[in-house]
Amino acid sequence: GREIVASIADALDGLRAARADAATSLRNRAAEYIDFIRGHIAREDDGIFEMADNLLAGPACRTVCDAYEAVCARRFDGRSVSDLERAAAVLIDRYADGDSGR
Repeated sequence: GREIVASIADALDGLRAARADAATSLRNRAAEYIDFIRGHIAREDDGIFEMADNLLAGPACRTVCDAYEAVCARRFDGRSVSDLERAAAVLIDRYADGDSGR
């Protein structure tokens, strides 16, 4: 995942430098990252989270959920999931049709 993100950053640098292949590279790397994240989430959903659900119950579950919410609040600079979803919608509206926003 980190390698893919680094290649996305390189492609963005290429766009800033008006390199001819940068847009194609960015599109390809972004698609690769989407596939990577979807696979990662599927493994979590089908394995890790199911196992955790079977092991945690009652107060232990509440403790884990509270800790998770605290970590998420710090990790996303205090932004809620709704805030992040709104930001994603703006990005999708701006870039989904290939408009560079310029």
